[in-house]
Amino acid sequence: MDPRMKHDGDLSLADLQQPPRGGITFVKADAERVEFANTLTVRNAEDLVFARDANQDIATLVAKYRDHQTQLVHTTRPMSANGGFLTQAGIYVGPKRG
Repeated sequence: MDPRMKHDGDLSLADLQQPPRGGITFVKADAERVEFANTLTVRNAEDLVFARDANQDIATLVAKYRDHQTQLVHTTRPMSANGGFLTQAGIYVGPKRG
């Protein structure tokens, strides 16, 4: 779930059965977008990053983000209308948290 999305009142099963809000956009990748994609790949890598050729830019990214990791962040909140709970899972990518 996108934490920026606002929900008025309680969510119900009907809300959760709606199609997800979102989309996919395809664009031609220029050098800046390739660098951005490489950065995301390195920041999400747990142990290994593979490159076709020795590449100093990727080696620099790996060194810069070696202390980053992906973590699951899970929360719940009550749904007072029916006594149930809404669970939310998000993914945090950044410096390791304790």
